[in-house]
Amino acid sequence: MTQPAPRGSPRELNRLDAGQARASLGDWLGPYTRCFSAPPWNEPVHSLADYQAKVGWHFQQPGFRALEVRTDGGSVIAVAYGWPSPETLPEYPYYQSLADCLGPDRMRQIWSARPFEVVELMVDPVARRQGLGRQLLAHLCPSDGVSWLATRSDSPAAAVYRRLGWRHVGDGVGNTSATPLGYFVLDPRQRLIGST
Repeated sequence: MTQPAPRGSPRELNRLDAGQARASLGDWLGPYTRCFSAPPWNEPVHSLADYQAKVGWHFQQPGFRALEVRTDGGSVIAVAYGWPSPETLPEYPYYQSLADCLGPDRMRQIWSARPFEVVELMVDPVARRQGLGRQLLAHLCPSDGVSWLATRSDSPAAAVYRRLGWRHVGDGVGNTSATPLGYFVLDPRQRLIGST
């Protein structure tokens, strides 16, 4: 599905709870499609129903919080959201891949810090190179706590995260495919050791 590119200049960040984010999902579909349907992601969603099926469970996570940036015309051009990692590692292949990649000692070290998980960060291609990704991460991630995320190892985003001070700690694969993922940790107080 082709979505029109947004028009207008960016406004302030909007903070959203889970209910507000769920209500905005239709406005996020265009940026999501433009960000992730092209290589290297190749993950198109064909309808709002597809998008809801893919991410609906995200809004049920304890501590969920989101940020969005809209243009002065009301179009969403950037979104980031996530939640604090639970005390116990979830039994999803995605998390098991992280644990396998890091090893038990490293995994315990990171998980004991109760890191904030950045689950989604998207900036519409027409709005890139304006510092929106940096701004979203600065407001979403705790300033004195540990955060982590996964992105495709071969995506331009991986280089961006490195420039912003995120440390590459290993590689794994996605939930339902062999998608190569790089795991990154942001630790402003540098309490965690080791990186690649």
